[in-house]
Amino acid sequence: MERPKVVAEIGQGKGSVDYIAEALTAARDAGCWAGKIQLLQPETIAQAHAAVYWDERRPGIEDQRASFATVGCLDYEATAEILDVAADVGIELVATPADLEAVDVMARSGMRWCKIASGDITNRPLAEAAGKAFPEGVILSTGAATVSAVALAVIADQLLALVE
Repeated sequence: MERPKVVAEIGQGKGSVDYIAEALTAARDAGCWAGKIQLLQPETIAQAHAAVYWDERRPGIEDQRASFATVGCLDYEATAEILDVAADVGIELVATPADLEAVDVMARSGMRWCKIASGDITNRPLAEAAGKAFPEGVILSTGAATVSAVALAVIADQLLALVE
């Protein structure tokens, strides 16, 4: 039986390639198969003025976009550099794209794996773009999704396969 693949969650890496490099090294040393980063832009990650839903409330932070902006988001153009770092470290790199631009950047950089966040599993344009772009596969997260959202994602995929 094949060993499970353990993925270390690095998140946005505080917007720092150096931080992500250290995290990838620590993940490899801990026996992880991959490290996973998130590619998002605060101005497009949520509806304008959407309530904070992903992390704890902090004074002066009134919406989710403002919350993401405080944690340091990675510049999309650093993706290729981080992929090179992962190769040098000897660990796979996986990323969660929050938009179609991130999918494109990931594919152009040569990334082989993609993880769709549970909140995006019914985002057909994102899931379809990822499915076409990543040769090794797409991981669909279900952690924060409802049972009906998971069922909808599975049914939509089955219907798409019938049409093709």
